[in-house]
Amino acid sequence: MTKKKKMEDECLKKFTNSGYIRPIPSLELKIYLAVHIGSVAYICYCVFEASKEYDGLLNVYEFEPGWKILGREKDVSNFEWHFFYQFFWKIWPWFLGHISLSKIVEWNFLQYRRSIYLVYSISVLTFVLGWKIILLFIAHCIIIYCITSVWRSTTVIWITSITLLSTLNLEQHTGMMKSLGLFDDEGHFYYLLMFTLALAQLRYTSFCLELFSHQEGLDTAGASDKEITLSLYCSLFMDLLFYIFYFPLFFTGPILTYNQFKYQFSRPPIPWTKNRVISLIWHFIRVAFWALLNELCLHYFYFNAIQHNISILKKINLWALAGLGYCSGQFFMTKYTVMFGLPANIARIDHLDPPPRPKCIAYLYLYSDMWKYFDCGMYNFIKRYIYVPLGGSRLGTLRRFGGSFICFCFVYYWHGTDFYVFIWSILNFIGVSIEVLAWMFLDLPIITKLEVSCNLLWHKQL
Repeated sequence: MTKKKKMEDECLKKFTNSGYIRPIPSLELKIYLAVHIGSVAYICYCVFEASKEYDGLLNVYEFEPGWKILGREKDVSNFEWHFFYQFFWKIWPWFLGHISLSKIVEWNFLQYRRSIYLVYSISVLTFVLGWKIILLFIAHCIIIYCITSVWRSTTVIWITSITLLSTLNLEQHTGMMKSLGLFDDEGHFYYLLMFTLALAQLRYTSFCLELFSHQEGLDTAGASDKEITLSLYCSLFMDLLFYIFYFPLFFTGPILTYNQFKYQFSRPPIPWTKNRVISLIWHFIRVAFWALLNELCLHYFYFNAIQHNISILKKINLWALAGLGYCSGQFFMTKYTVMFGLPANIARIDHLDPPPRPKCIAYLYLYSDMWKYFDCGMYNFIKRYIYVPLGGSRLGTLRRFGGSFICFCFVYYWHGTDFYVFIWSILNFIGVSIEVLAWMFLDLPIITKLEVSCNLLWHKQL
């Protein structure tokens, strides 16, 4: 539990024991629940009606034949979901192969686990992506590893990392990237290359910062600068490749920072108890449920396709417009529940503990919680390597806002330099900043005295 959370709980307990805060009546809670469920049901119904009404005006290329049993077309305009849903079905046999190999290695060759996993991962990825793409990933690793081995500086690591990331954002490199393999006309595999290379950038940045800034890798090796040999450097580079190419988490994550990955892979295997097996099966069932529910909804709710048609957006009523926003947000959450959940569950079989799935955004009322609990891997990376080194919340308000601004600059550049990403990043920074200012306002002595002096019957409602 964080220090801030403890203070909030202690304050709430003090107010409750003193009689300042009274529990919300049961009837009132039921009314809130009924209004919430009714509102969500109605706006979703409005989206369903709008999908039927404007079906003929939507782009025909954003639909394909759906499940035969339903006799309806399916909205495939959300490229990310449509691509990875099909892609996971294609690589599912390789996931099964990894699971089978992991158990054989765990029972018979545990001491060679890293080497065997690395060979399997690179072999499968070469088959799936092609040898040119694998060489590109290895080239990125060699460049940043060699440069940071010579200049052990956090600044040098970040300059090198951002320079390598720039190859994803500069149009001059697009042709070179597309020439690395046999990409289809729609650019699906080019998208996959950009997606996985961006994730790799986070991983090799994490590795180098942990290794040369925190001195974690060199300390565990027990060697001073003079004693570091070529074999040690090669061993550390193999660790980097193993971390980058670890197959279950390679394509979509979630991101495990290297300190977590190394610790979890180095510890002894966790015994397989009945409760652990049941929990893992339940996690797989949950992922399958959300995947099928997403596919089912896309047969009836065309909110993705409607968003691409400005003329329709101008025509629909406000209830339907609210429903579009709600459905888009929930679909975004369930999409990443599947994209993070399936690889994470396979990694759990290897006794790893990946970041948890995204929390339901309908229950998040603080915008900072959206960043903390949606993509926890990205949040951990930004906090550990950018926000805290820049001072975090310890060095005053200006440094705090400055650190947040730098974090969102990285978020913008990492997601791509398109204008809509810029607007999204700016709005995120403004939202988080307003929240910080609101907490500062509530911490003012006059506001605290006002809370204590009043009989805060309405405190929980607020």
